[in-house]
Amino acid sequence: MTRTALPFARRVQAAVLIPAVALSSYFIVGSEPVSTAPTSDPHGVLSAEGERDARFPSRLLPDRQEPSWTHPSGTAPAVTPTATPTAPTGPAPADVPAPADPTAPAPPQKSPRATAKPTPPPAPPAPANRVSAAGRPGASSTGVPAGTPLMPSGALQITTPNQVIDGLDISGPVTVEAPGVVIKNSHIHGNDVYGVLVGTGSVTITDTEISGFENAIAGDSWVATRVNIHNVYGDGVKFGDDVKLQDSWIHDVTPAADAHADGGQLQSGVRNLVIKNNVIDMSSAPSANSALFIAPDLGPSTSGPVTIDGNWLDGGNYSLFCVDGNNGQYSVKNISIINNKFGRGAAYGPSRINVPFTQSGNVWADTGAQLVL
Repeated sequence: MTRTALPFARRVQAAVLIPAVALSSYFIVGSEPVSTAPTSDPHGVLSAEGERDARFPSRLLPDRQEPSWTHPSGTAPAVTPTATPTAPTGPAPADVPAPADPTAPAPPQKSPRATAKPTPPPAPPAPANRVSAAGRPGASSTGVPAGTPLMPSGALQITTPNQVIDGLDISGPVTVEAPGVVIKNSHIHGNDVYGVLVGTGSVTITDTEISGFENAIAGDSWVATRVNIHNVYGDGVKFGDDVKLQDSWIHDVTPAADAHADGGQLQSGVRNLVIKNNVIDMSSAPSANSALFIAPDLGPSTSGPVTIDGNWLDGGNYSLFCVDGNNGQYSVKNISIINNKFGRGAAYGPSRINVPFTQSGNVWADTGAQLVL
């Protein structure tokens, strides 16, 4: 959000439940639609067998000799030989098969085999150290790993603790209301206010792409690793308590006409925020406000800490905008800004900072020249 001389406001919408969606055998997740209700803030944007056949052996008898016999008179009577019958001529009668032996066991019947339904191949594991050719997060090192099959899904509301969402093409928002949720190897797309909104739970998002929403991720207690965020029309992510954004790529943001978009935005007093090794490039976004916007205008004041380490930041009015909240009423302490590289696409310079912080190792991306913020 731009800190300008004139205040501006924009809408914030809250999540509403979406009807349950039955997933495949891989997932059992309820889903309900999410909608939001507007508020305002000082800076404007919240934005997959054989057969037997009578085979009995032939019982053949061996040739037997006729027994010798002598007539009682001692003289054998004349015997007229009996003519040998002549076999009738004509076609030989057809062989008649022997009747089946009723005691023989019936041939076994083959049982039909059920055909197994094919299952989608599992998603290939993503390397833990995906790095783009440029040595920083980009197309080859963030989002869904190449070749991963995705199963279609509608919007999700997750209320089961430790639920794992893996290999889904999700059309609509995801609302997290349970602890220990995991979303990985998935594409989440839509045009709602939030892509992933963490309510009362926590979520780890890995090797996932989020696009089209007003804001990609929002809430407390989330970790995003190797996430590709693009074509959102508000802010890339909104930071809360216990949040870690790392090795991710926020780019090609397309702000709405009245939006002053930030790549990452903090508007409340937060605790335990780490922003590490990301590329946050707002240089192509018209009317972009900043790559990172840190201003706790909604309070309260906290002791942080906030660590901004090893990022590549570019675009906006200032690439890094880090100030107190509500004109000095609130502040976040223990801010470290170290080892970051700054592009030259910002309108007014690499940073504007008016709060205490520690710094070291920050340089221009193109020349490596040291920057004092």
